[in-house]
Amino acid sequence: MKIIDVFWNYLKGYQPHLTNEDWLVDVMVIQKDELINQQIKAQVPQNIERLKCYVFFYENDKSTLIYLLQDEDGKKNISIGLLCNDCLVHSISLIN
Repeated sequence: MKIIDVFWNYLKGYQPHLTNEDWLVDVMVIQKDELINQQIKAQVPQNIERLKCYVFFYENDKSTLIYLLQDEDGKKNISIGLLCNDCLVHSISLIN
């Protein structure tokens, strides 16, 4: 599934109040150890050390973010969730 589809499915299913915003996205490759939030870090399998991290945000409110973590190659979706003011509001594991 394309990342944009994963994003919109999450937004419509769990954060429908945010669907009318004009979202932007940034992507980076990070080390698992760089994850500050322990709840998010716990969703990453032990055998994965490098992650592709997509950060969705909108210009009017940069304190509200949707993140999507994948393995470094972008083949496996790991976790997606909502952060507000750097606090995890909601997340779901995407690993089956």
